[in-house]
Amino acid sequence: MSVWSKLSRLLTVDDTIMDEDFSLIEGAEYVELKGADQCCGLEILDDKMEKVETTAAHYVVTSNPGCLLQMKKGIERAGQQERMQAMHIMDLLADLV
Repeated sequence: MSVWSKLSRLLTVDDTIMDEDFSLIEGAEYVELKGADQCCGLEILDDKMEKVETTAAHYVVTSNPGCLLQMKKGIERAGQQERMQAMHIMDLLADLV
């Protein structure tokens, strides 16, 4: 069974991915992250993760490789691996094909 059969809430951590990009993904609900346009680098990651955790998103999606690495680190450090995962937008689309 594909993980996407359980797809429900998507969150983006940068503003290059817009709501309409996800409108074609069946079962997906786009959730906008407050402060999505703000950096998540270095110590700013903790602040970004606090915002991420309040969304109840299952997938954190980004088009920025640096953001992806940071969000994966933040999810792991916050102990949220069972609840959410970070993905690059191209990996998301590849899994849907």
